[in-house]
Amino acid sequence: MLGGKVIETQSAQLASEITVLQLPLDGQGRPQDGDHTEGRYLVRSGQFLDPALYEKGTLITMVGRLTGGESRLIGSFAYVHPVVEIVEIKSWRSPRYTEPRFHFGIGVGTSF
Repeated sequence: MLGGKVIETQSAQLASEITVLQLPLDGQGRPQDGDHTEGRYLVRSGQFLDPALYEKGTLITMVGRLTGGESRLIGSFAYVHPVVEIVEIKSWRSPRYTEPRFHFGIGVGTSF
């Protein structure tokens, strides 16, 4: 099980690839966004993964099989990305509202 932050998603009709910045996972398997990382890796799927669901900055957790490595440039630096084939993937998209939208009470006040 791996997790991280989406850097880029490329999708075609029969395949998709996500470049991920690895992040450590908490006890529930959610990536912990911070300064610590073990590097980048590529996630590949034989299915279409919609870039709107896996947009840049989205936190993901996935289970997969390591299938090799691929050298790519990051700026002018050649970096070997481990390649992982997806078995299962979860997006941890941030909720749009972090507080309840309803308020019950007695008295005068404001709420949005």
